[in-house]
Amino acid sequence: MSHVSQTDPTKKQFNEGTRSPKFGPDASKVLVAKLIDGYLAEIARDPNLPLSKFVNLAEHITSISRPSHDGLYRAIDMYLKEHPGISKSERKRICRFMECKKLSAEACMHAVQNERLPLSVVVQVLFFEQVRATTSSGNSTPDLSGSVRALLPGGSHGSSRTTTTNTDKEWSATNTD
Repeated sequence: MSHVSQTDPTKKQFNEGTRSPKFGPDASKVLVAKLIDGYLAEIARDPNLPLSKFVNLAEHITSISRPSHDGLYRAIDMYLKEHPGISKSERKRICRFMECKKLSAEACMHAVQNERLPLSVVVQVLFFEQVRATTSSGNSTPDLSGSVRALLPGGSHGSSRTTTTNTDKEWSATNTD
């Protein structure tokens, strides 16, 4: 006769695992987002795939469901590689779903060297990498200049006109030609 006690370690691990945030409703959304991003990367290889179909599929997944945007970046890069003739505005349109601050260091390194990306996206990647490097080296965001701090999400203090004026003053102070 086999008797399983209530303190069976396998049962305890299973019960703890089911309460883990990794298995909650948000985890399902993350898994679906990864699946969609993988599918986007596959269909992006089709040279006959219209931009509208790629965009429609990409926009169905919210940014919240994507803790990392590496998969989306990979799909966008593949689409841009297979569709070299798309316009600048179409390149911007396809990249608008990607949050540069959610790219891994490896994806950032690839993105800053990627000539297929719009320059504005490359600048955003460089900016967020600089912010990440500054904050991870023990410095905090307040040590950044006011104009840079204003560009951070939630970091805007005052009007954008003031930020522009400060930037112009800083630029003219350093440019003494």
